[in-house]
Amino acid sequence: MGLSSSQARLLSLTSRMHDIEYKAQKLEAQKLQMANESTHVYQEYENALNATKIQYKSIAADGSANFLDATYNSLCTYNQSCMSQYALVDTNTDFIYVPQAIADAFDNTASGEDFALKLSGLTTIPDGAQTTTGDLKPVTPDTNGNISLNRGQKTNAQIGADSITLTLTNPLGGSNYTYTISAAADTTATFEFLNNGRLVIRGSGLQIDAAASASQNDDIILLGSNNTLNTNGGNDIVRIGSVLGFTGNYFAAGSGSNKINTGDGNDYVTSYGHNNVINGGAGTDSFMLIAGGSVSASGIEETYSKQGGSLDGKDGWATQGGLGDCRFLSLINSLTLNNKSISQYAKITQSGDSYTVKFNNYTAGNNTITVKKSDIDASGYAGGDLDLRVMEYALNALMKQNGHGDLSTCTWNKLSEYLLGNSMMGIYGNSSAKFNQAWKDYQAGKINNILVSTNGNSNTAEGIVNNHAYAVKNVTSTYVELINPWDDKDVVKVPMDTFFSYFPNLAIFGSSAYNTGYTYSNGGVSSNDSSAVNVYAGDPASDLAKYNYYIRLYNAIVEAGGYTVIADDMLNNTDWVTNMINGGFVYIKSVDYEGEWYDTNVATNTNLQEISNDVYLKKAEAKYESDMRKIDAKDKKYDTDLAALEAERNAIKTEMDTLKTVAKDNVDRTFKLFS
Repeated sequence: MGLSSSQARLLSLTSRMHDIEYKAQKLEAQKLQMANESTHVYQEYENALNATKIQYKSIAADGSANFLDATYNSLCTYNQSCMSQYALVDTNTDFIYVPQAIADAFDNTASGEDFALKLSGLTTIPDGAQTTTGDLKPVTPDTNGNISLNRGQKTNAQIGADSITLTLTNPLGGSNYTYTISAAADTTATFEFLNNGRLVIRGSGLQIDAAASASQNDDIILLGSNNTLNTNGGNDIVRIGSVLGFTGNYFAAGSGSNKINTGDGNDYVTSYGHNNVINGGAGTDSFMLIAGGSVSASGIEETYSKQGGSLDGKDGWATQGGLGDCRFLSLINSLTLNNKSISQYAKITQSGDSYTVKFNNYTAGNNTITVKKSDIDASGYAGGDLDLRVMEYALNALMKQNGHGDLSTCTWNKLSEYLLGNSMMGIYGNSSAKFNQAWKDYQAGKINNILVSTNGNSNTAEGIVNNHAYAVKNVTSTYVELINPWDDKDVVKVPMDTFFSYFPNLAIFGSSAYNTGYTYSNGGVSSNDSSAVNVYAGDPASDLAKYNYYIRLYNAIVEAGGYTVIADDMLNNTDWVTNMINGGFVYIKSVDYEGEWYDTNVATNTNLQEISNDVYLKKAEAKYESDMRKIDAKDKKYDTDLAALEAERNAIKTEMDTLKTVAKDNVDRTFKLFS
């Protein structure tokens, strides 16, 4: 028999009740999820409250100090407003973090000076510039043992019977220089390619063969014993057993028994040590024995003598002594470069222990003076050949007697008048048309004698001395070859691309085309011939600061041993700097008032600070309020839906109770009918 209508209704209500209870449970679960979301939103907000950022102190245009957010670019690249210079250092490697552009400049420049000039956009080193560190950039040989060096780099290498190739990259503005190096027995050698273009080789038992090229003008210092060097062409400079620094010779112990075979060029060889053998080639070669004995020198056309003592009227060897007369000695070196006789400039006669010296070409006053040998010996001025010592002392005394100062204070014009009988021509400034024309005339043989001098800030390359005069020996398109009057009349090669950084002054002697009695300063005529003219162009203060910034950065990379490249998309990211520092992945270096790097940190450096990240906080606050409004709205809807379900549940329950009561009453009444 079928169900009654009340029973069917009850079953329907029961099903609906189960559905309501399921929906209610689901809404309760969603309300619980809302509570979890609420906790998560609050946690994000709390994290934002604790978020920090690192700032650096900056000076505004009006001089006021402000703290600005630190990104890599604002903290670690050139920033005039930043109170200090900073670098970020990799904690694991100690390498300096740099952008790719800095890494490329470091890899592709020969020296710290070139690096700073390139990145600062300058062409001339400013006065007062800082210098690079004394360390050279280390280079590792390739898998075959071959070596490539830029200026300012060095390496150690194992040398054996299997030869290696040493390449010097763009040594003096021209093509690369190459050397084939081997040794009969395994040995270790050191190769240093100095900023001034010199190659220093330290080793023993080496066979060194320079490329057979007339254009490869080698400039080599060879230290050690039992080495053989073949220069094979070019106009070469070779020093055996000596390192020439700012103040003279520093000799390496045990430098001896080396053999030098020069090529077809005009070579210059100096020797310190015993049993060295020098074989000159087909060119005109010059040789000087500095110290040691039993040196064999053959095929040499010009021999300089360190030891003087005779009045032979020849330019032998003279050391600048206590008198600052490098201009005088350099002029003599220049005048006697091809013709060694000095008798055309001064006639010296001896009577007992006195010398009478007559300066033949001077006609503007007294040109003859007598001096005593005892005074010359006691003066401590020049050392070396006697004729030059006599000439120096006599000219110094004669100038003072005539009221023209002395050799250390007289003008170049006055020096020229005494020795040559006419004025010199001084040119200052590499932007002068006259300056450039002078080089061309010298190369064309129209000028015989040029002197150059440095200023007080030139001590930035080995062998270049502050406030010092040199004689020009040779000029090419890529370098200038100079004679230093100190010690062994050292020959120095200076790359043309950096020459004007060190030598702003040029004096021309003995040329009627130039001897006007005036000096040129950047193309303008001046009658001042006694002092250098500052030819630096631009904003000296800001350009100097920029140049020094990059010199210090170069030093930091060299001292650290390398760099780590930071990704471009992190350069302006404030979070990257803060997270890397707080995470311990990097630490901070800064520069002190002397330009030296030291470790620092945010807690102790008064020019740095760490503060709450207000930007994060405001964003988090807005997000928190928005998210909480959404959660509250959903929560209210869930409450409304639950209330509706509860009301429906109660109505169904009431109806179900009524149906159950009716059904019970019907059953009871039925049983009574049959009882």
